[in-house]
Amino acid sequence: GAELQNITATGLTIGDATNGNITVDGITAANSNNITGTVTLNATKDNAALSFSGTASTFNAVTANADDGISVSVGVTTDTGHLRLEGDADNAADTNDNIQIAAGVTLTAANTLFLDATTGNMTGTGAVTLNAGNGVNLNDGLTSAGATIIDADTNDNGSGTFTVASGKTLGTTSNTLSVTADDVDISGSINTGTAATTILISDGGTIGLGNSARNLTLSGAELQNITATGLTIGDATNGDVTVDGITAANSNNISGTLTINATNAASSISFSNTASTFNTLTANAGNSITGNIPVTTDTGGLSFSAGAGITLNDTVTTAGATTIDADSDDSGAGTFSLNNALNTSNNTLSITADDVAISNTINTGSAAVTILASDGGTIGLGATAGGLTLSGAELQNITATGLTIGDTTGGNITVDGISNNITGTVTLNATKDNSSVSFSNTASTFNTLTVNADDGIAVSVDVTTDTGALTLEGDADNALDTNDNISFYAGATLTSAAGMALNATTGGMTGAGALTLNAQN
Repeated sequence: GAELQNITATGLTIGDATNGNITVDGITAANSNNITGTVTLNATKDNAALSFSGTASTFNAVTANADDGISVSVGVTTDTGHLRLEGDADNAADTNDNIQIAAGVTLTAANTLFLDATTGNMTGTGAVTLNAGNGVNLNDGLTSAGATIIDADTNDNGSGTFTVASGKTLGTTSNTLSVTADDVDISGSINTGTAATTILISDGGTIGLGNSARNLTLSGAELQNITATGLTIGDATNGDVTVDGITAANSNNISGTLTINATNAASSISFSNTASTFNTLTANAGNSITGNIPVTTDTGGLSFSAGAGITLNDTVTTAGATTIDADSDDSGAGTFSLNNALNTSNNTLSITADDVAISNTINTGSAAVTILASDGGTIGLGATAGGLTLSGAELQNITATGLTIGDTTGGNITVDGISNNITGTVTLNATKDNSSVSFSNTASTFNTLTVNADDGIAVSVDVTTDTGALTLEGDADNALDTNDNISFYAGATLTSAAGMALNATTGGMTGAGALTLNAQN
C-alpha cells in the first residue's frame, strides 16, 4: 500500500496475460489516491485468478480482469469512478470463470458497478450488497444465498439504472431482494422464489407500471421477468404511480400480493388507459387512488387505501376479500366514489370512508359487506344526512349476504325510509361510548335487522323485517350512559317475520303511547 501511494499517475495497470494470480489486501483510499483515473488489475493468463482478501480495499476507480475467476472476500470500494469486475476475461471455459462474493460483502462504486463472468456466472455465499452512484449492471447471472440489497443510485441524483442483461438471471435462492434505482432495465430475469422483492425509486420521482413511461418504469414485460412471493413497488418517498395495461401473463409470476405504494401525503395512484390484471393486489396512496380502467384480481383479494379518497370509474372484479379505505389517515377528507360495478365474486367487502357515493352496483354474492365511518362521525341511512350518508338508492345498489354498518368507532346512526335488498342480516352498530341509533321520519323495512347501540335506540316510526328476525339492543355494553334504553313513539308498530328480541339492560324500554309488537316466531 505504501509503495502504491508513492506512485502518481493517470492510470495504473498491474499485470497482463503472462503473470499468475493477483491478490489484493487492504489498499486504503490514501494508498490509491495518487492514481488519477483507473487502476487496472490483469490476471488474464490462462487459469489465472484474482482475489480481494484480508482487509477491504478502496480505489478511485478500478477494473479487475481475470481469466479464471475473481474471489471477493472483503469489501471493495471506488470513491470517484467505476468498479468493474470481469471474472472470465477470455469468455472461455476454465475451472471457475466466475465471481465469488463472500457472505456479507459490500461492493461500492462511486460511479457505475459492472459485474461480468460469462462462463461461470456469479455467486454470493450469503447476503450481498451492491451499491453504485451511477448504475449497477449485471451482465451475467448472479445467484446469492442471502438477503440481497442493490442501490444503483446511492447519491439519489436520478442517474442510476439497475440493469439485468438479456438472458441473465439474478436469483436469491428464496431470500429477499431490495432494489433502489432511478430506473430499471430488466431484460433478463429476477427470481426470489418464496421470498419477496422490493423495487424503489431513488430520487423521489414518479413510477410507471406497464405501458406508461415515468421516471422509473417497470414495463409489463419486465414485470413478467420477475418471479417472487410478493412484490412491493414504491414507498413513502416516491411521487405518483401510474398503472397501465398489466396483463395476467405479466403479473402471474408474482405469487402472493403485488403491493403498490405512493404513501407520501401528496402522491396518488392511478389505473389508466388499458385494463390491468393481478393475482392479488394492494395499493396504498397518501393522497388518492383513481381507477379509470378495469382492474381485476384473478386468484386473490384486493386492498385499496388512500388518504384523500378513492374513485372507481371503471369495473373492479376481485377473487378474494376486498378492502377499501378511502380515508386512511382518518382526517375526514376521503370519499369512496363508485361509478362502475364492483364485484367480489362471493368474497367479503369492507369499506371505510368519510362518506360514500355509490352510483353503481356492489355485488358480494354470498359474502357480507361492511361499511364504516373513518373519522368517528355520524352515519345517515336512507333519506337523512350523516357524516357518512348511505341513501336508500345507494343501499339498493348493494347486493350482499349480510351488511354491517358502523362499529365501536362511529357516532350516532339515523335511519329514515329504508327498503333494502340485502339477503341475510343488516347490522347497525353504534357501539362507541354514548352513541345511539334512531329510526325517524319514514318507516323502514329490512329482510333481517340487528341494531346495537351503546346509549339507546329511539323508534319514532314503524320498523319491519319481512323475512327474518328483528333484534334491538339499546345498551350494548350493559353499563351506565345517559339513556341506555329503547324508546317508542306513540302508536309505534314493530313487525318481525321471525323472532323479535328487545334488550336494554340499564335503561329499560319505554313507550310514549300505544305500542304494537308483531312477530311470527
